Amino acid sequence: MAITKNWREPGKKIFSITIGGDFCPREDNSKFVAENAADILKEIKPFFKKDSLNILQWECAVTGGGSPIVKSGPNLRCAEPVLGALTELGIHVALLANNHTGDYGPSEIATTEEAIRRRGILTVGTGKDAEDAAKPLFIEKNGVKIAILNICENEFGGARKGKPGTNTMDVLTNIEQIKAAKKQADVVLVALHGGHEVNPYPSPRMVKTFRAFAEAGASIVWNCHTHCPEGFEVAGGVPIVYCPGNFYFPGWPTAHKTWRTGYLTEFLCDEKGCYGFVITPYGSTKEKMFPLAGETLASAEKYLLGLCTALNDPDELQSLFDAWCTGAGAGYLGNVNTAHEDAWPPADWNDGEFVKRWIGVRNLFTCESHADLLANTGRLIEEHRMDEAKAGRGRIEKQMDPDFVTW
Repeated sequence: MAITKNWREPGKKIFSITIGGDFCPREDNSKFVAENAADILKEIKPFFKKDSLNILQWECAVTGGGSPIVKSGPNLRCAEPVLGALTELGIHVALLANNHTGDYGPSEIATTEEAIRRRGILTVGTGKDAEDAAKPLFIEKNGVKIAILNICENEFGGARKGKPGTNTMDVLTNIEQIKAAKKQADVVLVALHGGHEVNPYPSPRMVKTFRAFAEAGASIVWNCHTHCPEGFEVAGGVPIVYCPGNFYFPGWPTAHKTWRTGYLTEFLCDEKGCYGFVITPYGSTKEKMFPLAGETLASAEKYLLGLCTALNDPDELQSLFDAWCTGAGAGYLGNVNTAHEDAWPPADWNDGEFVKRWIGVRNLFTCESHADLLANTGRLIEEHRMDEAKAGRGRIEKQMDPDFVTW
């Protein structure tokens, strides 16, 4: 039994939208996944129903060419045969707005799109320039018109004027895009990619932003990126998923237990929008994905519902974010500190080593979640509250390694 919630009676034209989180086989696992996709996915496959609109977040470039861009964080790609996994699941749409689609340069954006589309799968969230990348994907299901807006935070690989890339976040513009899409579609799905990695709680800014998207006309607001499950809620009849965790992202040796668990989201829809959802917790290893059952499922459901409680307590949510900043925020400030130069300004702004030292700092200021972290950490320092804020760290760390994850 999964977590289910309905908040109104369904209309006449009912259907479902099933969305899975980050799928990233990575280059090292490409051959294994291509050869074993059926076995890896056989236990989770039944939850991607044939009559559902099935969507998956695809988080790596599909290419054997290009050159790795200079960035902070890893450059991720895989070989095209891995895409057989999407066919195996019956995926209809791949979400591409994320911080890894552009890891091998703008030219490989189109390569990735084309590889996926050759499988008969639609893509959204990338384009030949910023205007093209921002276009919604319109699709019809059971006589209902659906608009999918795919948006990521401003890390690396973003589209610009005259440059291919991903559709990056601009909140005020996004609100206008949602309003425009609502005039053209019955159901508006806003699928995002952002947040604080391995933090089981969204920041207060993210909660405010996603609720604003719901108020602007989104029927569903769904986010991933954090590589761990976060909570979910229904705000004004609109479901908001802050992160379902990884879908399939094997081989990360330093990960917390939450890296290996997540939940599948099935949204129950009709001509008026979304009227319910089904949350199905699962586990994953390199060898297989599996829905949870028995006592493990009961423990996972209790854990997930516990993550949701802070969403309706602004003081608690802020306290948890303050605690997170005393660790991650302090670490990010350390990155700024170690990027200093002996002489300023530099003699050569284009020197390769100079760029490498400062590209990570650029990311801290341009990515919404990173900037949020720096700003809040700065306030804690100003107010002499860093030591006080550490009090909540234990609660967060416990949630990062829940007891029910034993695989």
